[in-house]
Amino acid sequence: MCRGETKAIVQQPAAQIPRLARLRPNNGLALNHAEGERIANAAAGADIVFLANHGVIVCVERLDYAYDDLYYLERACQAETLARSSGLSLQRAPADLAPATGLQIQGERLQSELFFRALLRTVS
Repeated sequence: MCRGETKAIVQQPAAQIPRLARLRPNNGLALNHAEGERIANAAAGADIVFLANHGVIVCVERLDYAYDDLYYLERACQAETLARSSGLSLQRAPADLAPATGLQIQGERLQSELFFRALLRTVS
């Protein structure tokens, strides 16, 4: 697991950096207790775990929160990928932005609930 390697360019991933952990290497599917424990230990309290060459796990108490976190994480990754592909010199988000924005997002979950309810109305 690696912490502290992520440096965001755009604000949204900066907000999630304190909540991220990475697990390397990927040992395939978690089909036994030992692999599940390895993933849980790597998370070390983080809400979002990137599994090397595999995917992302979000560990929060509610489905609407998890969906919102994944949605905005994906959008942030898209924005950062686009910015990096420009070939231009990029300015990193200030280091103190991540904890402050992260606390704001965690303290304002009504938006997550309303967003998910609206999404459900489109498929119901």
